[in-house]
Amino acid sequence: MEIPDSFKELFPRIFCGTNPGGIGHQWVKTSWIDYAPAMEIWQTPDDEGGFKRQYIQQSLLTILALTKRPMQLTCQDLAMKRL
Repeated sequence: MEIPDSFKELFPRIFCGTNPGGIGHQWVKTSWIDYAPAMEIWQTPDDEGGFKRQYIQQSLLTILALTKRPMQLTCQDLAMKRL
């Protein structure tokens, strides 16, 4: 797959989520939430890959909006509008 030049800085990219108390909850919390406040972009240490990370906190309203119109919202929408 060839990535257009205008998008090359956006990859690699990982989206990760979990239900509170679910099987991946502690891993997501340790890997993203515990490092920095919500919406702050930070860089992991070299021994963890050196990638930038950001925790975007979501609410039940966001989840409901996504299930009703999943193709109309992007991650940028979520970050900017804070549904």
